[in-house]
Amino acid sequence: MASQDSENFVNKIWWVVGGILVGTIITGTLQFAYSWYDRYQQKKSLKSAFSGEISALLGINDQLEISKYAKECKLKIQKSGNTNLFYFPVKNNYFNVYTNYISKIGMLESDNSKDICTFYTYALSATEYLNELSENKKTRRNVKQLCEDIDDLIALLSKLDKIGKAIIKHLDES
Repeated sequence: MASQDSENFVNKIWWVVGGILVGTIITGTLQFAYSWYDRYQQKKSLKSAFSGEISALLGINDQLEISKYAKECKLKIQKSGNTNLFYFPVKNNYFNVYTNYISKIGMLESDNSKDICTFYTYALSATEYLNELSENKKTRRNVKQLCEDIDDLIALLSKLDKIGKAIIKHLDES
């Protein structure tokens, strides 16, 4: 009888150990699945946010026709010799998603991360360039220098448009 009690006790212990192992496996699997799904959702939201902001920036550029304005100013500057005609300062920060979520960009595929960083580096450069050209009184560029700088700005905006559209397409497809 004592051996039967001891056998029952050992069986109960094995049932408890087995239950603990099965519970641990199920809990671990559920935690892994939840973690994966949460990361997937964050990645999806991040792609959507960057796509939306880049789309908005390109839309602003199209709506305001910055390149067209720059070309028209360049012609006026060349005709008049007045280097203070270009005025298009950027007063606001239009890069809220980038500023707030750059620390999470590693969640995206490396190509997306690289392209997004490239886009925003160019975009930040373009806003600085617009402000600098608008303050020509301080830098005192001559007509030739200013017109060359305006051409550089137009090329930069064109490059931004091309990169931005490619990013949006890639983010929306992936």
